[in-house]
Amino acid sequence: MEFYEGFKWAVPKNFKDAVANCFFEEGDMLYNTPIAYEGKWGDAVKHIEHALQVQLPKSGTVIKTTDEEKSRFAANWNSLVKIHFLIGGGDYNNQLINTTQGRLFTFLRTGSFAILNPNTSQPQPPLLARELQSKLRETSIINAISNDIIKKNNNQNIYIVPYDETSTLWSQKADLGRYCLINFQPIIIEKNPSEIPFLLAYDFHPLLSLKIILFEKTSPEILDQTIKKRMVTLGYKESEAKTIYKTIEKQNNYL
Repeated sequence: MEFYEGFKWAVPKNFKDAVANCFFEEGDMLYNTPIAYEGKWGDAVKHIEHALQVQLPKSGTVIKTTDEEKSRFAANWNSLVKIHFLIGGGDYNNQLINTTQGRLFTFLRTGSFAILNPNTSQPQPPLLARELQSKLRETSIINAISNDIIKKNNNQNIYIVPYDETSTLWSQKADLGRYCLINFQPIIIEKNPSEIPFLLAYDFHPLLSLKIILFEKTSPEILDQTIKKRMVTLGYKESEAKTIYKTIEKQNNYL
C-alpha cells in the first residue's frame, strides 16, 4: 500500500478524494503508522500509538459549491467533522470530538494534538495549485528556478507547471506539457516548493510540487507551431496552445 508524503500520520493513497477536497467522512479509519495497514492485525496493533475513526459527516454527504478546485477545498475547510480516537489520542483518548475538516487535515499533517483544541485559532488552509501557478508569474521566482536548474543542464529551455497527484486537472497539465514538447527531448525534474528559496515563506498543500520540464532550444516559430499542432491533434483549441507557448516564452524570457 502506498502512502502520501507530507503527512505525519499514515494517509493511504486511496484517500485521494479526501485529501484533494479536505473532506473525510463516516467510516474513514486513520492510523499514525503505515504498519497498521499491513500484515496481521495482531502484530500490527502492537505498533499503533494512535488511531481515529470519522463518525460524521455521513458517507456520501456533498458540500454544495462550484466545481472549482479552490472552492471545494475552502468550503470544506471549516465544515464539521466528528472523530473518535479508538487508540491513543492523548487527552482525547476514547473521546468523540467535534472539530473542523481543516483542523483534522492539519492534525494529520503535523501530528500536533494542540490543533484539535477548539480554543486555539482555526488554522489557515494551505495554498493550492492555482496560487502556486500565480507565484510562477513572478520574475524573481522564475529566475531562481532557472538559475538553479538550467545552468546544471546545458542551458536548455524550461517549462514549469504546478503538479498535484490528487488533482486530475493539474496532473493533466503536467502530462500535456511533456506531450507538447516531446519533439525536443524533454527531461522532467520534480521539485518541492520548499526547495525554492523564494517560495519558502508560503504554506502550500503538502502534495504540491513543481514539474520542471527541460527541453532542447529551438526557434520561437518552430516551438509555437509544434505546440499548436500537437494540441489540436488532441482536440484542444489553438488559443489553448497559445497559452502554453506564451507561458514558456515568459518563463524563458529570451524566446
